[in-house]
Amino acid sequence: MVIYAKKLGLKGLVAPFMTIEDISYLVKKNIFVMLSIDLYKLTKDIQGSHLILIHKVDGNKIYLNDSSNLFDGKGDNIIITSEELDKISNKKGILLWKEI
Repeated sequence: MVIYAKKLGLKGLVAPFMTIEDISYLVKKNIFVMLSIDLYKLTKDIQGSHLILIHKVDGNKIYLNDSSNLFDGKGDNIIITSEELDKISNKKGILLWKEI
């Protein structure tokens, strides 16, 4: 995914470990966080990992997009708390940003 992002003019790297505090800091620095989550912790019907895009943090609120609509059928601008995110997070993912 990082290689494809470079073709689109973005910089990126794999982040092997991220805390909620790291995610908040990165998003506030205009870095998109594609976070790996544990699907079984979100819905007991599905197992495995899944990437969500975190694009905004406002205090305890985390704004994300989910291409699979697993969060109550919504796909964009989903708001969850940092505690909820911490429970489903695999604490790793991909960071993407546009270099100025």
